[in-house]
Amino acid sequence: MITCNNITRIQNLKFEDYLKLPQYSHSFLKSEKHGYSQFKGATIKMQLGSLVDAIRTDGDVDMAHPLYRQARNIAIQLFDQLGWAFKKLHKQVSYTGIMRYDAGKAIFELPIKGRPDFELPGEFIIDLKVTNEPKEKIDSLIKFMGYPNQQFCYGKLGGCKIAYLSFYTTKTNEVLPLKRITIGDRNTFWEEKIIKFGKAYGNDN
Repeated sequence: MITCNNITRIQNLKFEDYLKLPQYSHSFLKSEKHGYSQFKGATIKMQLGSLVDAIRTDGDVDMAHPLYRQARNIAIQLFDQLGWAFKKLHKQVSYTGIMRYDAGKAIFELPIKGRPDFELPGEFIIDLKVTNEPKEKIDSLIKFMGYPNQQFCYGKLGGCKIAYLSFYTTKTNEVLPLKRITIGDRNTFWEEKIIKFGKAYGNDN
């Protein structure tokens, strides 16, 4: 069973300052090899997604960016999808906490961080994704990219049991129906990472 404690909720933290926080993130743990990040820099798709995030979440927007116009069109369509709840959602709140895995004979703890795009505190998360995959391949993409593991982290930090993924596919220039992810108490990815990078304590129970 995995739980989170010592949670800190930080509003209005710039993304570059969030990146400087020392805790482990899902993006690092997903790409690390022998403890070192394998991230090689933002691709065009990642830059487009970041611009959309910034526009929709009132972040710092580079309007001179060559992808800005495309990002703005995507953001408008995403707003149309989320309009029913947009005003109630909290935007890009940063979290830190201690993820705790009870493995039976030992307990492992790992300092983590997360930053969902939108949340209704204690209820659900909505994360925006931009892809060039067609809609019939979205389920495979979710599994390949490890999005359920990412949302597990966000959900544990924010006390949410449900996460939704909002996809925009550049293949057909459309927003796809929300994909729902249920957040439980077990996650193999996080169990392995907590054991690998966390601290172990004896379990007297």
